[in-house]
Amino acid sequence: MGSHVHKLAIEALQEVRIKYRCTSIDNEVLLLARRNSKKYKPETLSTMETRKQLLAKSRYVLHKSPKKRTIKQSIKVQVLFKEYPDIEKDYRLLKNFYTSLIPKQVKE
Repeated sequence: MGSHVHKLAIEALQEVRIKYRCTSIDNEVLLLARRNSKKYKPETLSTMETRKQLLAKSRYVLHKSPKKRTIKQSIKVQVLFKEYPDIEKDYRLLKNFYTSLIPKQVKE
């Protein structure tokens, strides 16, 4: 049962990430650029990615243990959590829930 619940929780986290990705382009800014016959240039974050790229590329890094992430992946997660606090909140809830389900190994 634990792995089934964990899978559902991960899917819920992905839905939040995807929701943000779909709405990452500010429609008002895009319309304003079109009205002024200007090309829309999205903001670039400190990871040298747009918000949409950050959200797309963060899918698998959220599943990795923080200990197994590269420095670049850790920075990506920090920026993601800074820009999207809801994703961080859901991620922390998921991790706390998951660690409470896993029995601790007893050293012999």
